[in-house]
Amino acid sequence: MNHNLTAYIKSDKSNEEVESKIEEQILNSGMYCRNICLHFVEDFDEQRLDDDSYLYDLNVSAVRHYVAIMKDNKTFRESYWED
Repeated sequence: MNHNLTAYIKSDKSNEEVESKIEEQILNSGMYCRNICLHFVEDFDEQRLDDDSYLYDLNVSAVRHYVAIMKDNKTFRESYWED
């Protein structure tokens, strides 16, 4: 079964720290998330996270994006940061 993971995160950690921690947690859990997309935002309203237009606005305003594609539950096929 394929799962897609999208998260909106507020973090002041470096790209390398975030990527290392995310990959470590996913690999340790044994979970397989084919597509992983993390949007780093300055601030967000947790009450509006079910609102598609609000989510679109968060995507546009995100200061950093991390994208990863997994081959299986033990291997990341690729991962990269978008500006």
